[in-house]
Amino acid sequence: RRGGTEKAIEHLEKALELTIQCDGEKNTRVASITDNLGMLYASREDFAVAKKHYSTAYSVYEKSIGRDDLRTSDCAFRLGEVLEALESNLALDFYKESLRVRRLNVSEDDARVGELLFCTGRVFLIQCSNEDAAKCFEEALGVRKRLLGDCADVANTYWYLGKTFSDMSQYEKALIFYRESVRINKKEGEKNSLYKVALDMAQCATTCSHFQIAI
Repeated sequence: RRGGTEKAIEHLEKALELTIQCDGEKNTRVASITDNLGMLYASREDFAVAKKHYSTAYSVYEKSIGRDDLRTSDCAFRLGEVLEALESNLALDFYKESLRVRRLNVSEDDARVGELLFCTGRVFLIQCSNEDAAKCFEEALGVRKRLLGDCADVANTYWYLGKTFSDMSQYEKALIFYRESVRINKKEGEKNSLYKVALDMAQCATTCSHFQIAI
């Protein structure tokens, strides 16, 4: 697989060079190629190089098709992901912008909106903006439950809500979300996730003197 990625990168870099020679640097084909290069570098966790390509792609998309196009939104989302991996505060700005454009273009919140809300909440949580995080996670939960029902993504959203409310010392509320995450992880056979959530739930239960749950 690594060799295949390297070959794909080599072909795309040649295509990029030819496209720039023929059509200049500010057209959608350049944006598409650099966007794809970003994906390839991100897939091998070379986030600094992926960021460079996504930044170029986003800039060209913005100038050629505008900020409000879904392709620009999707690129902003991918740029947000690598910025988050690089622990950059700019990740939040790109997640928010991607979410804005997504909602501008779709008639009803879809799976990508749910993912963007979750990612935005995760960055807020890292930044200790717990109330903003809780709002995003609750919105993400509503979207994911409607579209997916009980599944790993929904269980994970419940878990993050539990962690968020626990961080705000709202332990009783946190336990409600932890319990739901445990229930779904048991149902789905997600043993690793179940173990992590159960540990957090036990710690939370002990903090608020629900010793029976902790045991």
